[in-house]
Amino acid sequence: MLFISVNSLIILFDENLNYKKYKFQLYLLLEMLPLIQKYILCLHWHHNNDKINDIKEVNMQLKQKELNYDLTDDETKEILLYEINNHLLMDDKPSEFFNSIASTAIFREHPFNMIYNMKYAEQSPVYHPEGNVWNHTMMVIDFAAREKHKSRNEKVFMWAALLHDIGKPDTTKKRKGKITSYDHEKVGAVMAGEFLKEFTTDHKFIHQVEHLIRWHMQILHVVKNNGFADIKSMKEETDIEEVALLGFCDRLGRKGSDIGKEKQNIHVFLQKCREYREK
Repeated sequence: MLFISVNSLIILFDENLNYKKYKFQLYLLLEMLPLIQKYILCLHWHHNNDKINDIKEVNMQLKQKELNYDLTDDETKEILLYEINNHLLMDDKPSEFFNSIASTAIFREHPFNMIYNMKYAEQSPVYHPEGNVWNHTMMVIDFAAREKHKSRNEKVFMWAALLHDIGKPDTTKKRKGKITSYDHEKVGAVMAGEFLKEFTTDHKFIHQVEHLIRWHMQILHVVKNNGFADIKSMKEETDIEEVALLGFCDRLGRKGSDIGKEKQNIHVFLQKCREYREK
């Protein structure tokens, strides 16, 4: 049994939201309306210390609104999606919420199992001493939460950070004693699209997330100037500044990362992209 946080009150609609989705948001609002009214009244008198204590009390009541994530029905899935969205956008450390729901029944159900399966995708200890893909992703979204104010679209950026390695469970293999995940960015872009299409018809949003994931490995390829670098195609599909920001968080989302070195790599990447001229 887990709880709906106060973040559930932050309603983030899009123009293609259908009635079914609206119904769940309305449910949350109606259930919490008495507490919301009291919360607003408290805010109006915020200069009074007694009222500040009232606000804390209301916050606690809101956080104790129960929602059972061991249910796996469609309505609970929809509500969980909203919770994930709001924690990604509002929390200083989104990983705390994700770790709190990681063992629930609903998180092992489609489509959330695409994220849950990261727990079982191992990574090379040379490049990822933090461990599996889940551990890495939790570190990435926490760094991304600190950096998201630099993004042109925080919602796209944070969802890309969460799903950037969603393709690793399906691509991770041992080759000659080494753990590899070749083309995980390409597979992951497709999987991220499949995940998001379960909940939204906002195709522009979906495509922006897909493209960031598809190209998030280009920093490595461009800096090393290897055969996988494709600046032309990347610039046609996405924003190099957003790729750089996601890639920076990706590189910092591991133990022992060198911030100075990674900043220099981002600088080199952006410089090469800006200087690129089609031959």
